[in-house]
Amino acid sequence: MRLLALLLFLFTSYQLQAATSVWKISNGQHTLYLGGTVHYLSKADYPLPAAFDQAYRAADQLVLETDIRGLNQVEVQQKMLALLSYPAGETLDQKLSEDVLAQVAEYASKRGLPVGPLMRFKPGLFVVTATALELALHDLADTGVDEHYMQKAIEDSKAIGQLETVDEQIGFIADMGNGQENELIRYTLDDLEALPSLMQKMVGSWRTGDLERLHQLAIAPYENQFPALFEDLVYQRNAKWVPHLQQLLTTPEVELVLVGVLHMVGDKGLVKLLEASGYQVEKLD
Repeated sequence: MRLLALLLFLFTSYQLQAATSVWKISNGQHTLYLGGTVHYLSKADYPLPAAFDQAYRAADQLVLETDIRGLNQVEVQQKMLALLSYPAGETLDQKLSEDVLAQVAEYASKRGLPVGPLMRFKPGLFVVTATALELALHDLADTGVDEHYMQKAIEDSKAIGQLETVDEQIGFIADMGNGQENELIRYTLDDLEALPSLMQKMVGSWRTGDLERLHQLAIAPYENQFPALFEDLVYQRNAKWVPHLQQLLTTPEVELVLVGVLHMVGDKGLVKLLEASGYQVEKLD
């Protein structure tokens, strides 16, 4: 999931010989590969774990969460900005307490940002913008796994599909934090300074496919405070994707499906859901 992973991951290099976040899914006749990804990396994170290349070479088609090429189109970005900003007469500061507004002003001053334009942003866009800025300041906003393989697929003339539309992804982030504006903005600003040290712990878990550790680091602290957000952004989407994956497993073509690694985590994660549906699930080394 591009936008949530943007908030939760930044990377440094680790050894590549261990198991990683790629699974082989089979019904005994047909196969797909399911890769848990991070959508933003640093240059030091390449090369990626070898299992990703192994799965890519075996695949006839690449399937992403959404149409990344569409997201990069100017008209789509303009539409996104419009939908993720408040309409005339409504601003974020109208929904924030005085102490959170003071925290926003302090953050904006520290980063040399004008407060006025930030107040036009809905909470989801504010959070994504602040996090993206921090990643960029740490040189950690480079090409992620999904875009890396999308470019390879284009070069190799390999078919590219997606699990959901661009409009659906925009809708998820537009609804993010509605009714919990104070809590989400405060939580985000409190976490920004600790972001690099936290993510260095998380990347090791991603590279080795340690879903339990990822749950402890990335899911549990947020899920307790924002259960509705996680239900909408992660769990409900997982449930919608399972029938799509099941359909892919009825075709002779082999697919590499790449989605944010947090979609793999927990009892409602894709790995457990597919296992519960009777599919053979094997982690690649």
